[in-house]
Parts: sequence; structure tokens; C-alpha cells
Amino acid sequence: VLVWHVFEAGRGRVAPPVSSAAAAARAKAGATAHDQSGSHAQPSGHTAPSVHSSASTHHARPAETTHRADAIWLVVLYGVPGFGYIITATFLPVIARAALPGSAWPDLFWPMFGVALIAGALLGARLPLHWDNRTLLAGAYVLQAAGIASGIIWPTAAGFSIGSILIGLPFTAITLFAMREARRLHGEHAAGLMGYATAAYGIGQIAGPLVAAPVAAHTGSFSPALWLAAFALMLGAIGLLVVTRVSKNRSHR
Repeated sequence: VLVWHVFEAGRGRVAPPVSSAAAAARAKAGATAHDQSGSHAQPSGHTAPSVHSSASTHHARPAETTHRADAIWLVVLYGVPGFGYIITATFLPVIARAALPGSAWPDLFWPMFGVALIAGALLGARLPLHWDNRTLLAGAYVLQAAGIASGIIWPTAAGFSIGSILIGLPFTAITLFAMREARRLHGEHAAGLMGYATAAYGIGQIAGPLVAAPVAAHTGSFSPALWLAAFALMLGAIGLLVVTRVSKNRSHR
């Protein structure tokens, strides 16, 4: 009580804790009596809703587990394009300049990438909303993998141009599809999942050079690092398709 008086004096309060506690006790006793009288007045069938509630909770748990697994896979697989993109952005311009010495074409590849990025964003926003976001992500990953391979297999102005377009076209759309999938899984509470997915993308960007630089140094060529990026994107696309299939099979059970 003495401690309480010292504390409350600093806050300008004067109500004693004993009276507050007594009032709280009286309120609690009144609430308990009300609950008891209400429980006696209820019919014997009142327990049925609790049974239904228990059953609905039991059926909701598998769906919750499925959504949690889908969310984890979304975070993991969204890191793949971060890994693939940064490797490509780091090494493909170097390869292009080495393959086209004295040409003005290498200065045009990034503008091509930017134009394709804008077109891809507009196109992605107009795709039907009922299309599966994970399937769209898988298709975007395949496009970027094809763009990387184009510059390696066909190291000409045309090959690098096609590669720049294929890499840029789904660049922003990938983010759109991933964030839409996060919203589908977690609804209005998707901000946390979006944050985790964005962090995974950033981790992929950090890991890309750390993995690709030793590969390029060991082989004496940038091509293996680019093939690694393309392979990672294809693996991510396969992973998304598998997750989609498994999720749909569970929902049909």
C-alpha cells in the first residue's frame, strides 16, 4: 500500500488500492453470480454449439496447416529470382561487352530491359485474377531462365536483345504475383508474409554474387555462373508447380 501511494502520488491519483480492490471484487462477484444464473437458465441442448465449434476447429486445422506450408514455400521460392537476377545483372553486361567489342549495342540492353519491365508490369496487372499466382510465377521464372540462356547460347546483338527483353518482361510481374499470393494466403494480415518474402528476395541477391564469383574465378568464365542462375530459376519454377499441384490435391480431399 505504501509503495502504491508513492507511485500514485507522482501520477496525481488519490484513490486507495484497498477500495479499488474491493470494488473489483464486488464487480467480479456480481459477474460470477450473473454467469451462474445464466448457466442454470440455459436448456440442456446448450452444449451443442460447443460440439459444433470443436468439430469446425478440427476441420479448420488442416487448412491452416496447408496455408502455413504454402506460405513457407512462397517465401523460399520467392528468393530464387533474387538470386538469378543479381547474377545476370552482374555478369551478362560484361559478357555482352566482351562479345561485342566497339559496338553500341551493349548500351541499349538496359533500356530494352526497362521498356520490357514496364510492358510486363502493365500486362501482369491485366491478367485474370482467378489464374493461379504460383503458376504465373513459374512461367515468369521460365521466361527469365530463357532470357539468360539466350545470351549465353547466342552471344550476338540479337541474342542479348532477346535476353534483355525476356529477363525484363516478368521482372515486376514476379513481385505482383508473389504479393497477390501472399494476400490470398493471409488476407488482410498478409503484411508479415510479404515482409518475409521480400527479405528472402534480398537474401537471394546477397547470395548470388557470393556463389557466382568463386565459380567464375574457378572456371575462368562467366558462363557457368549464368547457367547456375538459369538452373536456379528453372528449379524454382518446378518447385512452384509442385507446390501448386500438392495444394490443389489437398483441397480436393
